[in-house]
Amino acid sequence: MKICLIGLTYPFRGGISHYTFMLARELRKAHRVDVISFKALEAAWLPVARTQRDPSARVFNLEHAPLISNLDPRSWLQALAAINRQKPDLVVLQYWNGLCLPAYIFFCMAIRWLLRLKVCYLCHKVLPQERRSLFTSLTLLGLMFAGRFIVHSHSDAAILRRVFPWSLVRRAPHPVYDQFRLTPGLTRAEAKRTLGITGPALLFFGHIRPSKGLEYVIEALPHVLAQMNCTLLIAGDFNAGEKTYRERIERYGLSEKVRIINRYIPNEEIEIYFLAADVIVLPYVTASHSGVLEIARSFNLPAVATQVGGVPEQICHGKTGLLVPPRDSDALAEAIVTFFQENNAEQFRKNIELARGCCNWDRVAEAIISLA
Repeated sequence: MKICLIGLTYPFRGGISHYTFMLARELRKAHRVDVISFKALEAAWLPVARTQRDPSARVFNLEHAPLISNLDPRSWLQALAAINRQKPDLVVLQYWNGLCLPAYIFFCMAIRWLLRLKVCYLCHKVLPQERRSLFTSLTLLGLMFAGRFIVHSHSDAAILRRVFPWSLVRRAPHPVYDQFRLTPGLTRAEAKRTLGITGPALLFFGHIRPSKGLEYVIEALPHVLAQMNCTLLIAGDFNAGEKTYRERIERYGLSEKVRIINRYIPNEEIEIYFLAADVIVLPYVTASHSGVLEIARSFNLPAVATQVGGVPEQICHGKTGLLVPPRDSDALAEAIVTFFQENNAEQFRKNIELARGCCNWDRVAEAIISLA
């Protein structure tokens, strides 16, 4: 079978590029897969455009054709010509945010009605994290032209089936990101020593935006520290807003207990943070699912997370992690303390390892094949 996979790849950074690498590798075990990627996401003069390149020394690269620029319709025509030459059985468009919608609307219409080929969206999320009615409406308008969808959560599947009842929707659990264990034999104790951490460590990881709910972890921490000693690691790129969070940390007198690493964490450093942590904290306000949680799963790292979107589908409450309501710092603090006081870590880690088999990349591959 011939598949054309469209999405971000290296040299762009972040979870979508990692996802494309892992998915293409899985599909290429049994199928011909041509990957068409982006050469530009924004105009080069925009500040954000200069932060999109992956600074990692260890990269996850794959054979691909970097043809698409979000703001250049001429590049869309070049990509369409490449698709026409490939004559794939299915074109898979990875959708992750509204920046790619103009190009993707063009591709959907042209591929279906001009080239007469099948096309589907692989939605990393269906609706914007910051739910504004205009953005939500524009997103759904942009998605309506495909007719085939793959999602990772029941909540996203329910949205698509309600809005587009005529469409074909397949759900596959978000697979585990297992490519970051790069130092065989590295232990948790060694990782803690490398970071200079003594005692329990909480990890908040990833790009920091309002939907991630970092403020609720900071508000919860004084209640946690009243009952136990711990360190909060905040590892990820703020882009903006770091000053506000630091002021909140100082206001609560937490400066000695919070360590901020305000930068994109390169591939070769990820394992240090996930091995050094005793629990990952995901206090999301909104989410479709969590790629960070799938990195944690690869290290058998338990989670305390909020009951939003598809996150509860990724965590078995009381077995692989603990779930709390969103925007509730008291409940978050109580869950963190409970996790440590009841010594849940060892059993949760065993349960995570046993459950990993249901989150393989072949499940996504099977969903894609079923839509061809």
